[in-house]
Amino acid sequence: VCRDITARKQAEQALKQSQEKLGAMFESVTDGISVIDLNGVITEVNQRAVEMHGYNSKNELLRRSAFELVAPRDRGRIANNMRKAIKQGTISGVEYTLLKADGSEFPGELSTSVLKDASGNMVGHITIARDITERKRAEKERRELEARAHLTSRLASIGEMAAGIAHEINNPLT
Repeated sequence: VCRDITARKQAEQALKQSQEKLGAMFESVTDGISVIDLNGVITEVNQRAVEMHGYNSKNELLRRSAFELVAPRDRGRIANNMRKAIKQGTISGVEYTLLKADGSEFPGELSTSVLKDASGNMVGHITIARDITERKRAEKERRELEARAHLTSRLASIGEMAAGIAHEINNPLT
């Protein structure tokens, strides 16, 4: 019995190429990506997420609770937002305080989308995390510069007013 398996082999090759392409895209993203199951356990993560949280390998993050990567004070808020994401399908750009492996904190922005299987059943979440430390630092510097500019403007106004008063006092004296 002979069977032509050319079509099957071509389909397997196309599937392999598609998986490699998806894997390359997953790893090349500059934000951290985590796939989280319905129990809140990390099932997949890209290298950027590993680096962002200060771990050495993906295996250190896999099978951990995603809540371990969020500061305790934000865990209730993130749980509420996960419930919103389930209802809405996605939630974007929410700021949280995230944790590194050594326990230090950093500001992060998370976007979460519901992950569904081929039948449309929810199987978990895909979360994209962005380290916004530099943005927060730049915003702080901008606010400080604006405050200094405002103070300088007020001092200049006071100086002009003092010069005007001095001129008005000097005229009668002259």
